[in-house]
Amino acid sequence: MNFSQTLLTQMKATYGGASDYKVAQILEVSKQNVSDIKRGKTQFCDETLVKIAQYLDLDPAETVAQKHIETEKSHIMRQFWEGILENAHLATIRASRGIQADQVA
Repeated sequence: MNFSQTLLTQMKATYGGASDYKVAQILEVSKQNVSDIKRGKTQFCDETLVKIAQYLDLDPAETVAQKHIETEKSHIMRQFWEGILENAHLATIRASRGIQADQVA
């Protein structure tokens, strides 16, 4: 199961086992797009990933980065997205501990 399929499954569960049609309506995408995700033909675009992150209370930067890490063919770009993911994760940890960015050495 790829990352977009995992998020689709989480969206359906969050909305009480919602149909593909209902998830498509919520995300403002076509039912065909959801069907293609479900079959592994494509992944959600970044804008839709940000919406999903908001609906599932996930960090949008981490969500977008995770998809790109999975799909990026270029090693250099995969490393770039891994750095974004690491920075987003560290920011989340700092925020949860009440540490301001200017307090980090």
